[in-house]
Amino acid sequence: MTWISPLACQHACSVAEMCALVEPEYVNEVELVDEHRGIRSAGAAKMVVATCGAIVPDSPAADVVFRQSATFVWGLSPEGPRIVHLHLSNAYDVPTRIERG
Repeated sequence: MTWISPLACQHACSVAEMCALVEPEYVNEVELVDEHRGIRSAGAAKMVVATCGAIVPDSPAADVVFRQSATFVWGLSPEGPRIVHLHLSNAYDVPTRIERG
């Protein structure tokens, strides 16, 4: 597996490296809202395209919904169906100013 982030400091070429990147986030609870998904077929491959909002309830920006989208491509392998490609996108058009109460 290879993880390429929009941040230059985040790049992983193995599951162990990916776990090390995301481990600091394990303490954050994330709530998914407004979830939508669809399935498409292309030959033997299946694609799941999904969108959702993500809220981090215990953060200073708990009222901000971060929009995310994902595409999962499933292919057949000798061991059975496997994800062969995964693309995640995070929208960066969140409010530029958050009022603190």
